[in-house]
Amino acid sequence: MATSLASVPLEMRALQVTEFNAPYELRTIPVPKPGPHDLLVKIAVASYCHTDSMVAAGKFKSKLPQTASHEGSGTVVAVGDSVSSFKVGDRVMCGIPLHPCGECEDCTGPNESYRQYCTNITGHIGVTTQGCAADYAVADSRTSTKLPEAVTFLSAAPLACAGRTVFRAVRQTELQPGAMGRDRGDRAAVWDISGSSLRAHAGSRS
Repeated sequence: MATSLASVPLEMRALQVTEFNAPYELRTIPVPKPGPHDLLVKIAVASYCHTDSMVAAGKFKSKLPQTASHEGSGTVVAVGDSVSSFKVGDRVMCGIPLHPCGECEDCTGPNESYRQYCTNITGHIGVTTQGCAADYAVADSRTSTKLPEAVTFLSAAPLACAGRTVFRAVRQTELQPGAMGRDRGDRAAVWDISGSSLRAHAGSRS
């Protein structure tokens, strides 16, 4: 490990699916160890979305027990040996894909959005690998996002799923700053994700 885990406890609390279509259980489990490309994050906020209900219902055939929540934010407390873009103390939004291989067609093709479908991926946190509804969680540094101080953990956590979906759609339009003034009507787009009460408006007219 590039960073000592001396200050991290050996055990933590985690909210887990232990049986499909049954209530979550709050359990004490070992703190996970980050791999070479990973971050160990002390979770501040773990949020809930419709996907969590699908996990709990067994739709993804997750291996039980499964720690809940794929939407997490918190503070980095340890980094793997191969991590150079994060350091201890960084505020982070946890990336959902965990360990895409980086070598298959999905990972190396021209469409970056296909990387999440890597058939050799370890999994997706909170869905098929352990999630963020715990004191600590492991996240892949290559899919996680550093947070500015102006963005609260509470605001950031749900953005890990629905927020990223909307933001990528906005980026795909290739809109440029100032291109959507009232004197121009070439493009306008509005997205509404009611499940997470998030909206992104790009150049919509009043």
